Order: sequence, then C-alpha cells, then structure tokens
Amino acid sequence: MKVCDKCARYGTVVRSFAPKRYVRREEKRLDLVENYALLIHQNREKMGITQEELGKKINESESIIRRLETHKMHPSEALARKLERVLRLKLLVPAEESKISLNKSSKEEFTLGDMARIRKR
Repeated sequence: MKVCDKCARYGTVVRSFAPKRYVRREEKRLDLVENYALLIHQNREKMGITQEELGKKINESESIIRRLETHKMHPSEALARKLERVLRLKLLVPAEESKISLNKSSKEEFTLGDMARIRKR
C-alpha cells in the first residue's frame, strides 16, 4: 500500500515487493504441414485406434476427426497440438517468410495487381 511520508511513520514494512519484469517472447508463426490429413490417418491406423477412440483421447467428436482426415477441415493450433501429443507426430512447423519478387524498381509505387496472383479461367 502506498501512503504519504507523514502516514508511513505510523506503520511498519511487512515486506517489500519488487516489480515483476515480464519478458516478451517472440511469437513464432506456425504453419500446418500440407499433408496433415494423411499423417493423421496413417498414425491413427498405426496406433490401431478408431476415429472415435482418437476423438475421446483429445476430447473432440468423431466427426471432427473424420473431417480432418478427409481434408474438409483445417485444425486450429490448439487442436493440432492435441493431435501432435496423442499421435506423436509433427503437424505445426515454423512459417517461412514469403518472398515476393517484384519486377518494378523500388522507386515506383506498387498496386494490388503487382502483388496478387491472378487466376485464369
């Protein structure tokens, strides 16, 4: 408790606290491996468990496991970590910085069209 100097003389210091210093961690961006569905399916089969049993182990429903194995759903980071722990595999890898090569000189301004990939029909 903070008090003025006049009031401080009436009390005693029980213990003093040093302010906590928080160290800010670098946030590592993680990407999901491309063949996550195949890895999940193969490792689950290798362990000899069903989709329902795997779902119970990670507190998710069987339909979630089925959608993951058929590539109909991308797992969140938390779900991917649960799967990594239970299936003993690596689904999250450090993201690589995307390198965009631009054909213009650095003095010119860029437009959205310079950076976007245009899909041809």
